Amino acid sequence: MLLLWLLLVAPCVRAQDILVEDFESDSVGTIPARWYGLSGRDLVPIAPSMREEGEYYAVMSDGHGKYLKLRTRNESLRLVIPNASTFDWDITRMPELSWRWRPVTLPDGGDEIHRDDTAGAVYVTFYFDWLRRPRSIKYTHSTTLPVGTVVDRGVLQVVVVSSGAVPGNDWLAIERNVLEDYRRLFGKEPPSHPVSIAVWSDSDTTQSESEIDIDDIRLGSGQ
Repeated sequence: MLLLWLLLVAPCVRAQDILVEDFESDSVGTIPARWYGLSGRDLVPIAPSMREEGEYYAVMSDGHGKYLKLRTRNESLRLVIPNASTFDWDITRMPELSWRWRPVTLPDGGDEIHRDDTAGAVYVTFYFDWLRRPRSIKYTHSTTLPVGTVVDRGVLQVVVVSSGAVPGNDWLAIERNVLEDYRRLFGKEPPSHPVSIAVWSDSDTTQSESEIDIDDIRLGSGQ
């Protein structure tokens, strides 16, 4: 009976999740096809010519599956996947955002307060205000600050979700209830449909290097 219950229930649980990206449809060594770069505040298709000298981003494989590698040297980079492109995120129905990442190189002394460099971050942008400033939550891996630290920058709220060197560069699983985070950080209800999800890595302030691998970005109902 237990086996029968698992067979009946497990598909329903999996069906509640929305896979945003696992990079399995991209070829190793290529730029992920469904992601965009930024020109000012405008989304533009990514081309190899857009890379600055200190930037690197490409789909890689470790034999267990594909993932996205982000690496910077004295630079910052952001790749964006817009909502309603190949997924439809209604935060009231799917409040949870999860992903895996593997911090490889931490920028020297990055602390999200004074020297805001990070091996990696995941941004959720909800809307743009009348000054065209994005209201966002930035979930970050900090070089020095403890997990749970929140840095208030007005329209940008920074939340440290993992921190420090990772022994053996193991993958870390991160899960956040974005709806609850928005209510707590901004003190009101969010728009039902966020604008985009972005991945980020930077080392420009510390003039050092950063590197992180990111995979399995998913949305969930929390049920």
